[in-house]
Amino acid sequence: MSENESPKPIEILQSILDALQSEEIETRLNAIARLHTINYSSEAICNKIENLALRDPDDSVRAQALAALDLATQRNIRSRMNTVDAKNRLLILREIEAWEKLNLLEKENADVIRRRYNFDAAPKPEVRIESAQLTQQNPPEAKSESAPESAPAQPTLTQTLLSETSVKIALYLGAFFVIAAAAILGAFVDIFRIPLLIIATIIFGGLSIAVRKRLPQPSFTLFIVFSFLLPITANVIEGTLNLSPPFSATYWVFVSTFMALIWAGSARLYQSRLFSVTAYISLVVAFYRVGDIFDAASEFYPAMLGLAALAGAFGAWALKQWKDENFARPLFLAAQALQAFTIFLSIGYLLFQFSGTPLWNLASVFTWGCAFLFYALSDFLFPFVFFPWFASATLIGIPWFIGAAFELRTSGETILFFVWGFILAAASEGVFRFEKTRKYSLPVLLASIVSACTALIYGFSRDTTAGFICALGVAILYAALHVIRPRGWLWAFALLNFAIAYFASFSLPFIQTANIFFGYTIFGISALFLLPDLFLDANSPKWITARIIPAITRIYGAALAAFALIIYITPETYRLEIAVMFGLYAIFFTAYTIVKRKAVYGYLPAAYLPLTIIFALNHFDIDAWLPALTGLAASYFLIGAGIRPQKDWSQMFRVSALTLGALISLGALIVAKEHGGWYALAVGLLFAAEALLSRNGWYEIGVPVMFNIGAFLILKDFNVDETAYILLAYSLVWLLTDAFAQLAFANPRPLKWV
Repeated sequence: MSENESPKPIEILQSILDALQSEEIETRLNAIARLHTINYSSEAICNKIENLALRDPDDSVRAQALAALDLATQRNIRSRMNTVDAKNRLLILREIEAWEKLNLLEKENADVIRRRYNFDAAPKPEVRIESAQLTQQNPPEAKSESAPESAPAQPTLTQTLLSETSVKIALYLGAFFVIAAAAILGAFVDIFRIPLLIIATIIFGGLSIAVRKRLPQPSFTLFIVFSFLLPITANVIEGTLNLSPPFSATYWVFVSTFMALIWAGSARLYQSRLFSVTAYISLVVAFYRVGDIFDAASEFYPAMLGLAALAGAFGAWALKQWKDENFARPLFLAAQALQAFTIFLSIGYLLFQFSGTPLWNLASVFTWGCAFLFYALSDFLFPFVFFPWFASATLIGIPWFIGAAFELRTSGETILFFVWGFILAAASEGVFRFEKTRKYSLPVLLASIVSACTALIYGFSRDTTAGFICALGVAILYAALHVIRPRGWLWAFALLNFAIAYFASFSLPFIQTANIFFGYTIFGISALFLLPDLFLDANSPKWITARIIPAITRIYGAALAAFALIIYITPETYRLEIAVMFGLYAIFFTAYTIVKRKAVYGYLPAAYLPLTIIFALNHFDIDAWLPALTGLAASYFLIGAGIRPQKDWSQMFRVSALTLGALISLGALIVAKEHGGWYALAVGLLFAAEALLSRNGWYEIGVPVMFNIGAFLILKDFNVDETAYILLAYSLVWLLTDAFAQLAFANPRPLKWV
């Protein structure tokens, strides 16, 4: 720089800022004194002076820095940096005063903070400081601690009228009146309305740009007026031109796109979230009116709105990259609202306003595909627990729209849904491999299951063969997914589909001719499900048990066996087949018990063998169930008594014998079976023998019950119906039981009260 050239203001401010950051006290004081000689400053200098007023180690520097904050230049900087209106600043100043009185805030801090908010109050008398030497010779006297603090100055009437809030109110009211006047002008004045509206629009738009740097708030208000004048002017022009519907739609697409660009630029220019939303609304209108140009079908409009929603998500991403999440959130929420509306609109058109042209369903495919991308992008921008589920749900209906577009029949729909379920299932495993997309694995897998179930329904609605193939394919698919990554619920779903395929196979034409008894099919699949449990236990390799999961297959097998028992326990036909089925269950559960080596499983064959005998005798019309079952109960008891050292196994046989005996005795009583009383007496003897052998007095209760049943039936056989004889027989039964118990048990006797 030449000797005659004076330094620029920015260079002066930079030199003062450097001096304020100096470690020498004299340099800092000179810099502060220099601020009194210039009529401009900067935000960095203002912040540095505040810092010196609070934290400088030298008292004189702190005092002069605090005084410099009252300079008109520094107050002007604070006014330009201010974002709080006058009313709220007054409240803050009052709070600072209260905190200072309560010793919650140090006086030095209070003085500095107070100057941040009372910049428009009357300043203290300004003290000009020429140099640091003058300051050192005449240091400012410290204020007496007893001197009262002055309250923050109240704003004057002029300050109130010219405050930021008042100015904003006036600007917005003026903008409202201008917009209202333009609307009235556009509606009622024919000759001058177009030129006047165009001129007004240009004037307000040009002024908003011209005064933006010096008057940001008025510029913003002027641009709002300009923004509202644009659609008003465009509407008036369109009405004057009297355009046909296609050209009118084209006109509004162009106008809406132009306004979207204008508002998008203003959103960046003014850093306004409001303008970002208005730009998006204008863009949505442009997308929607595209369909009117070509007189498109109803399915086309949701497709365009879905594309607009996706554009809104990308716009929110751009705003987030440019500013922050808070700035992008309003546009993001607007796009969410549009996407929800688009989905409901698409469903509504599907249900109530179908165009009738099948190929237009491809537009719906596009709509729901955009919805998937939209929710995936939404989760990327603002992660939310439901976004992956929303995204996956949009994939479910896509094959239906494809099938409707190409008018596929039931078989085609079945294949389409099955293939789509396979694709989604494979995709669920693919996204699981990556940490960022793992959250989509379960939702996509469930979407594939819905598609697979739909394929199953379509398959069976066509014929049994298609349903069988589909069920078997679904079982294999999800069993394979389970093998890749074990999941118990997925294994259960695969087994369910296998069971459906298994039962459907017996309805296939070439198998149906064999007329296989349904009970045999139930036995076959229940035994098949229980077989893995015979060979897998805690010692089996973990990689096998984790994939076969014996517990789940055991539940399926037991449930099917119980199902067979329930539906065939009381039929009047197929007695031989039922006897064979129960016999097979008895043999299978006997082998099951032997392999598992657990006595508790022995109750199953012990229960199925009597059922086998009953249905076999019924088939051959042999009325010998009472002696046969009594003999079987006695056999159970003798076996249990013979293996008493094997405690668990012995107890299983004895309990089975007594249970079977009690049931057949009750059965004989219910049907008043002839000669049944003697068998009841035999069962009573079994209870007496068990009480004696086990030394358990609780079995004593079975003795009089069985003997009383026997006495009742025997007296009935002899046609004895006199009450005296009946009561005598019952009394003798109880007395004999008591005498037996007195001999068999030492005191105390568990049931002596009976």
